[in-house]
Amino acid sequence: MKHIFFLALVIALALSGCNNAPDSTATQTNWGHTVKVADVIQTTNYTYLEVAENGSKYWMAIPKSDIAIGKVVYYNSGLPMTNFESKELKRTFDKVLFVQVISDDPAGDGQMAKMTPAVSQPANMSSEERVASNKSGGEKKKIEVDPLPGGMTLADVINKRSALAGKEITVKGVVTKYNAGIMNRNWLHIQDGTETGGYFDMTITTNDEAKVGDIVVFKGTLNVNKDFGAGYTYEYIIEDATLQKEM
Repeated sequence: MKHIFFLALVIALALSGCNNAPDSTATQTNWGHTVKVADVIQTTNYTYLEVAENGSKYWMAIPKSDIAIGKVVYYNSGLPMTNFESKELKRTFDKVLFVQVISDDPAGDGQMAKMTPAVSQPANMSSEERVASNKSGGEKKKIEVDPLPGGMTLADVINKRSALAGKEITVKGVVTKYNAGIMNRNWLHIQDGTETGGYFDMTITTNDEAKVGDIVVFKGTLNVNKDFGAGYTYEYIIEDATLQKEM
């Protein structure tokens, strides 16, 4: 009888241990967001996805990929763009999240999935969609701007960017691109007609307003190798700039 009782106790403990064991079928994810694709719009270089997450829907954009409606994908972070106009689609999105790295594997190691191309900034990307690049102001314009007295041209700043990193500088140029209200700041690109090593464009973030075609003078801090996350980096950028009266 003692042997029978002991055997029953062992079986009970074993069953109890099985009930408390982790569910081997439970999904383990290394990603912060799990979304289901509700709609897909393809463009030349980007795929726009309307996705559902926790009962709400929003738009995100990824490098051009073949993804079907109903697909579940995973990602960690992205760069939000408000009032984003895609000229190719002839459509303005109230908000779209640009995401560089996604996965179709919830337990993936953070590498870009096969459905996403390895090149994050194609050379032929349309100018309105090349979000983070020092050449994203578009093609070089035929611009002639009188330089600031005793100041530097954009080519001078770019050439000396390592020595000027972290310092407050003043630049002058013509606004060639302007996007308002992205990450609580306005983003613009200026050119002054100078060029070095193929670089002719300066990106500036500011709380002040301007419009394409304006000749502007901005004073702000030059930063190099600035990483905003989600794969969006700038070799150089002037941040927290203020619009100045021409000197």
